[in-house]
Amino acid sequence: MGDRRTLSDGDRIALADLVFRFIDDTRHLALSRLRVVAGVHRGKIFRIEEREALIGRATDNDVQFPDRTVSRHHCRIRQREQAWWIEDLGSTNGTLLRGAPVLAPQQLRDGDEIVAGFTRFVFLAADGAATDLNTEPPSPWK
Repeated sequence: MGDRRTLSDGDRIALADLVFRFIDDTRHLALSRLRVVAGVHRGKIFRIEEREALIGRATDNDVQFPDRTVSRHHCRIRQREQAWWIEDLGSTNGTLLRGAPVLAPQQLRDGDEIVAGFTRFVFLAADGAATDLNTEPPSPWK
């Protein structure tokens, strides 16, 4: 068994092909989040703490999905002038927003469904009605 160490905010933990980043929730406020409703990380909530987040299979993404149908650098979510936008980064299988392909940057709304490969998640804006960041949001699938 390895040595025990105290984790600090931002520490990265590698386990096989996955890399996790330790977040001290008491030091960070999420600007938005992504709730995975289908796919490898079903049930997981990814906190978006910066004004831009890269999504994909590679370990250098802010939101990483170990899903072979997701490109290494699949799509990007960014905040500009109080609005959130999503753009596909030339992914092999494309990105869907509200069931339609993302061919150019599209504005996100609280509760929007996004599909990347076999992974389906819901965008939750921090200022949206569905996003009390301390509780589970209601499921849009019931």
